[in-house]
Amino acid sequence: MYSNEQGKTVRYLFNYSAKPGKVTYPFANGRELLQGGTVTKNSVLDIAPWGVKIIEEQ
Repeated sequence: MYSNEQGKTVRYLFNYSAKPGKVTYPFANGRELLQGGTVTKNSVLDIAPWGVKIIEEQ
């Protein structure tokens, strides 16, 4: 967890695997910064092999 200059929490989700992964996002609603779009609490996110999701909470 990291707080940016605007004081918003930024979360980094990594897939340290050569296989696609899924994770249930348990945190506050946010915006996915690399691909765009919104992320809601308890939604299931697909993460590409060796991928990353960066989410700024709203």
